[in-house]
Amino acid sequence: MLRAVSRLDEACLQLTTGQYLDLSYEQRLDIGVEQYLEMIWGKTASLFACSLYLGALVGCDDESLINHLDKFGHKLGMAFQVQDDILGIWGDGSATGKPPTWDIHRKKKTLPIVYALEKSSGQQQQTLLTIYRQEHHNDADVASVRGILEKLDTHNYVQRLAQDYHQQAMEELKAAHLAPEATQRLRQAAEPLLGRTS
Repeated sequence: MLRAVSRLDEACLQLTTGQYLDLSYEQRLDIGVEQYLEMIWGKTASLFACSLYLGALVGCDDESLINHLDKFGHKLGMAFQVQDDILGIWGDGSATGKPPTWDIHRKKKTLPIVYALEKSSGQQQQTLLTIYRQEHHNDADVASVRGILEKLDTHNYVQRLAQDYHQQAMEELKAAHLAPEATQRLRQAAEPLLGRTS
């Protein structure tokens, strides 16, 4: 019980820190990919990890299994958030319930934008900085950002990263050596997260 309460407290602190960083990043243009990934580790992945950890802790006393499910949740949470970032720019508005390129209009610093700011240079970077310093975006600004993302092959980068995290999650699930039925249920719950459209 003490371990469960301690882990829940830890997760709450991580979530609060992650949310604070997410909000603070909206006012900054100097965030790198590593900083962004650390932020979503706290904001999203820690929630997934805590859920799996607590379930394993209550269900067994196998430290190896608890550790693997904790890591499974962490990697799955990272994959979920990266996929969410993809949908915020390239998602189908009729499926997500948000207008296309919604995150660009909101000037939200999601992974595709952070990656583009970090990898761009010269005129591309200057264009991004100019647009993201403006108070509002118009359709031409959004089109410019989308064009730069395309030239930097940003969609493929974030898609591969989501797939990598998802694969790492599946490896942790396999290493947990759960009963086949339990493994299958968790796999069925995890698989749709990567290819989701909303």
